[in-house]
Amino acid sequence: MADLDSLDIPTLQNMEVIRKLQGILNKLTCDNAAKLTQEVDCLVIDNEELLTRVAHLFFDNAVCGTVYVVEYANLCQHMCQIRVPRDNPMEGKKKEVSFRKTILTLCQTHFEADNKDHQTMYSEYTTLMAQVAENEKKSDEDRDTTLNVKVANLGEQLLKAKIRTIGNIKFIGELYKLRILTEPIMHECIVKLLTKYDNDTLECLCNLLQSVGKELDHEKAKKRMNEYINRIKEIISSPQKMGFEKKPLETRVRFMLEELVHRRACGWAPRNKVEGPKRISEVHADASQEQLQRQAETNAAPFGGRHNKQDNRPGGGRGRGSMGRENDGWIAPQRTSRVNVDGEKLKSASVKLQMQQGSDMQLGPGG
Repeated sequence: MADLDSLDIPTLQNMEVIRKLQGILNKLTCDNAAKLTQEVDCLVIDNEELLTRVAHLFFDNAVCGTVYVVEYANLCQHMCQIRVPRDNPMEGKKKEVSFRKTILTLCQTHFEADNKDHQTMYSEYTTLMAQVAENEKKSDEDRDTTLNVKVANLGEQLLKAKIRTIGNIKFIGELYKLRILTEPIMHECIVKLLTKYDNDTLECLCNLLQSVGKELDHEKAKKRMNEYINRIKEIISSPQKMGFEKKPLETRVRFMLEELVHRRACGWAPRNKVEGPKRISEVHADASQEQLQRQAETNAAPFGGRHNKQDNRPGGGRGRGSMGRENDGWIAPQRTSRVNVDGEKLKSASVKLQMQQGSDMQLGPGG
C-alpha cells in the first residue's frame, strides 16, 4: 500500500472526489447513513492513487473518536467492493487493489504502531515533567519558560493519540462484527493487548472485549476466553506481580477490568444500559414523552402545581374559627363571611353624626 507522503500532488479531478467524500463523512449520522451511502456510490474512484487517499481520509474520520463508529463500519462494508487497477503493476502482485485490503492494512499498521508511538511520547512526557519540577526550584531569572509550553503541547498530542488508538480499536471491533475481519485476527489482537501491562493498553483491551466479547465467547473458544478472564483477574488482584511496579494500575482502569469480568459472568450483559447516538425520531419521541409527563404532573397537582395535602398534625386543619397552616409553614388567615353594606344607610348615618358634633361645639369656656 502506498503511503500518502509518497504520492504525487493529486489531480484536480481526484481533489474534487476527496472534497465531496469529506463533505459526505462530515454529515454522516445514523439517520442519513442510507442516503449518504448512495452519494458515495456516485463518486468515481478509478485509480490507485485516489483509492489510497480515499482510504486514508475514511480511516482518519472513523477513528477520531466519533460516536458513529457503527455507521462508519457499515459504510466501509459497502465500499469494500471498490476495486481499481494498479498504477504500476508488478510481477507477482495482483493487478488490482481493493478498498478492503487498503483499509485493513491501515487498521493493522496503526494497531501495531500506536503502542510504540505512545510509549515514546509518554517517556518524553515523563522526562519533561521531571525537568519542570527541577525548573521550579530555580530563580525567576534562571527558569526555562519554554518547558511548560512543551509539556502542554506534548500532553495534547498524547490525548489525541489516545483518542485515535481507542477509536481504531472500536472500529476494528465493528469490522469484525460485519465479518470483514476474521476471528483469528481478533484473538491475535487480544493476546497482544493482554501481554503489554500498561493502563492505556488495558483500556484498549476493555473496549475491544466489550465490543466483540459476546461474539467470540462461543463453545469452541470457551477455553481461550477463560484464559483471558483469568489473566485479567490476576491483574486486578496482583497488579505489581503483573508488571505494574513503576507505574501503578489506575483505579479507573481497574474498574473497567472488573466490569469486564462482571459482563462475562452475566452473559456479556452490561451492568448499566449503554446508550449510543439517537435518531432524530427518537429524540422527538423522548421530548414528547417528557412533555406529556410534565403535563400530567401539573394536572395532578392543584393550585398551579402545588400539592396541598391535609395537615395531619393536631390543630393543623382548617376548621371554622381556627387558623390554617399551609405546607410551607406559613399561617394563613381564616377566611370570614362576606357582609353586604348599604351605601345609602352609611351616608345617612355619617351626616347625622356630623350634625350632632356641630351642635355641641363651643367657641369659648362655658359659664
